[in-house]
Amino acid sequence: MSRKEQAQRQIDLATAYRRLFLDDQGNIRKEADAVLRDLEHVTGWMPKSLPTIKDGSIDPLRLAADAEKRMVFAHVKKQLFSDITQLKRATEITID
Repeated sequence: MSRKEQAQRQIDLATAYRRLFLDDQGNIRKEADAVLRDLEHVTGWMPKSLPTIKDGSIDPLRLAADAEKRMVFAHVKKQLFSDITQLKRATEITID
């Protein structure tokens, strides 16, 4: 897949996310806000502490797993709030 095709795919995906979560004025829909808050909670977006094991040391496996979950929420937010104009410019440039 060329960079131009990748950029177009990214534009299409970001547009789909925005149609799902945002209204015509670009505001978050009430239902979407509830979903985003739930995802924020489930993914542990803003942890207050590090995962530890019984001896009090940091659990590296849980730390990595928690980071992966947070990446999912970050992906959703990126799709909603990224600058599509930069992606559109990339589709106008032929790079192969």
